[in-house]
Amino acid sequence: MALRYALVRNAMKPGKEEYLARPVNNPIAHSDDIIDLMVNRGSTVTRAEALSVIEEYHRAITELLSQGHSIRTELFGIDCAVRGTFDAHDALFTKRLHRVRPVLRAGKRLVTALEGIPTVRVEKASVRPLAKMLYDYTSGLTDGTLSRGGLVSIRGRHLKISTQVAGAGLFFKMRNGDRLQLPAFVKNTPTEWMFLVPKEWPAWACEIEVCTVLKKCRQLSSTQLLLSVSLV
Repeated sequence: MALRYALVRNAMKPGKEEYLARPVNNPIAHSDDIIDLMVNRGSTVTRAEALSVIEEYHRAITELLSQGHSIRTELFGIDCAVRGTFDAHDALFTKRLHRVRPVLRAGKRLVTALEGIPTVRVEKASVRPLAKMLYDYTSGLTDGTLSRGGLVSIRGRHLKISTQVAGAGLFFKMRNGDRLQLPAFVKNTPTEWMFLVPKEWPAWACEIEVCTVLKKCRQLSSTQLLLSVSLV
């Protein structure tokens, strides 16, 4: 497998053609995955034994850290740092103003392992609005039927629309080509829209289109929701 990365424009240098790499959609290995790999490659250590040893290893590291030790292993190093400011040269540490935080560094073995990792560049997918459920409060239906003059809820992800941006909004594309903009929202959050369907709108089937500024983008863009509705 390879490390997947996408290139994004460097926001710190907006006037320069410069991009930074961001890892995307790479698998995450947890403790169970590590133990499975150990056991499946033919190790004489059983899963129960591995769990026991790893638990004792973690307990020993945390005990040493709690005593003020620094840790040095082939994979990583851990030091303790004191965060916060002191108002005098002889001031003492207080939990209200100061914190002890870990500082982690890669060990030689970890650095060596990363030097040979293969990489592959992929295109970064845009974060777009995703509708998951529609509910018409007037009829109690969830099949896409919207009652004119009634209250409607659409739930999903990344739904919040930048209404202060000119041209942004929720649009209904009618069969005859008309494109009607929803005049106002009752609720406009990342997880839910609530709005009243105008009574004067025609009783037609239509598609819903979203115009907004997507996350980490500066320009207004349109996206079609995978949602067909009928006004009744």
